[in-house]
Amino acid sequence: MQGFQHFLRKLEQFYGQLNLPEKTEELTRIAATITASEFIDIAVVGQFKAGKSTFINSILGETIIPTGFLPVTSVITRVQYGKHLEIIVRQKNRQTETIAAEQLIEYCSEQFNPGNKKKIEVIDVYHPALRDLWKIRLVDTPGLGSISEETTRVTTRWLTEAGFALLIISSERPLSAADLLIVGELKKICPRISLIITKIDLVPLAEHSRLMEYIRNGLSSFSSDYPIQILGYSVYNNSTNYREVILQRIIRPMQEQFDDEKTKVSIHKISALAKDCLQYAEIVLKSQEKFRDDENQLLGVMKEIEKNKEHYKTELLYTTIAFKGEVRAMLENIIIPFQQEIIRKLSVSFEKEMDLQRGMLYQVTGWFEKWIIGSIRSEVYRTYPETLPKIDEFLNSKAGFYTHFIKSFRQAYMLFIHDLYSVEIGFEPVRVIPVPIGTPDISVYRIFDSHLDLFFFYMPVSFLRSILKRYFKNQIEYEVEKNLRRHISILTEKILMIIDHYHRFSSKTILDELITLERLVKSRNGMEKPYLEMREELLGMIEELQNLNPEN
Repeated sequence: MQGFQHFLRKLEQFYGQLNLPEKTEELTRIAATITASEFIDIAVVGQFKAGKSTFINSILGETIIPTGFLPVTSVITRVQYGKHLEIIVRQKNRQTETIAAEQLIEYCSEQFNPGNKKKIEVIDVYHPALRDLWKIRLVDTPGLGSISEETTRVTTRWLTEAGFALLIISSERPLSAADLLIVGELKKICPRISLIITKIDLVPLAEHSRLMEYIRNGLSSFSSDYPIQILGYSVYNNSTNYREVILQRIIRPMQEQFDDEKTKVSIHKISALAKDCLQYAEIVLKSQEKFRDDENQLLGVMKEIEKNKEHYKTELLYTTIAFKGEVRAMLENIIIPFQQEIIRKLSVSFEKEMDLQRGMLYQVTGWFEKWIIGSIRSEVYRTYPETLPKIDEFLNSKAGFYTHFIKSFRQAYMLFIHDLYSVEIGFEPVRVIPVPIGTPDISVYRIFDSHLDLFFFYMPVSFLRSILKRYFKNQIEYEVEKNLRRHISILTEKILMIIDHYHRFSSKTILDELITLERLVKSRNGMEKPYLEMREELLGMIEELQNLNPEN
């Protein structure tokens, strides 16, 4: 640990010298993890609704972490050994509160704590089921790819502290492009990833090997020199055996070989930071060499960087505006064709249901109010198997465009750096994670505006049945069209939020890299010696860390 602290102090010095405060913050978090933590944190990660909380509950043997149909987790929740069940909420202001298990959902869920408005730093759950794993913490993370930028930001920021990672994916949707993006990010952070395929019981046993092969092939670009273990899991069928395999092959070895595993984590994280720092040092050295005698050329490069910033911001903005303009027409093309079919089905159903109604006028009008709301909602749900995949296809195509936009920028950026400094910058691939529309809420409104019930409030419906039947039936077409249009408006608003999320992510990725380059160019002070010494020390540090690795 003393040796690692020496490396960390050196990296802090170098990042300060390079004027990269965002890297210094990341380094601070990693340093705290390496030098202070008495645990290995195993991050349970994946896209939202991948089954992360359900998986942890299965390991514990009881439902502690809230689960649900909609995205639930909004706060980092760590699960570790305790003599008895205890849940402690730790606020960002350092205050703590002990809560009961049934209260947990009020603090860790997106429903009751949207965007973490309660300012919670982390929730610690102590549970006796982890008695034999007292040096291990399982960490439930908010799902990646959610429309909530806060939950994605929380997970991304915290992952720097993760020792190892369990990537949870479902057998129903094995290894999407978004999952590969998560693998790419985790590879930089963790020395080892295990991929857990949930709902494996839904796949016929004879198809298991084919599914595993499909996933291995998808991971081939990441796993040639990097260990990724793949295991199946089910919380419903044969769950005890699956649980034991996970414990035996992944979690218990970390407990039993804690010192070696902790060393591997430390070496991996410090080495990654050192390699990043080395790249930045090379840019500064080349910058100083290139502009030593030509201040005007340096000013020209600064103007070029500033011009690129404005160019990419403008191009991205116009593209986003164009995409937003497509949304309403796209939804109408997908949803409105169902209108006549829904009207026909509701009209047939109404004929049968209306004949069964008895009682006073106000009772029948009340029945129709509830019937039309429930029927429209039910029919819209029935369209989802056909409409939602088309909406997701639209969203995926837009995410693909933004990914391509970032890739094109980076290619131009790398070419610019190479032409300027003759330095090859290695970038991990960045993709804009597609955000699926999910199963949207259906809000149906019906305001009964007939004045008949004011004049004949207590009149038996039998006297007015034919009039009411004709009137109500005429209302069906109006209500269906009105509520489908309203449903389109709700979906439009949600899709616009997703496109805004794509835009902000892409814009931040591009601007952050241009700002970093700008800082590096400006850091020229006419003294190359400190940066030459930095380069030599970083190369020596990387070699020394490799020699310290227990696997070597």
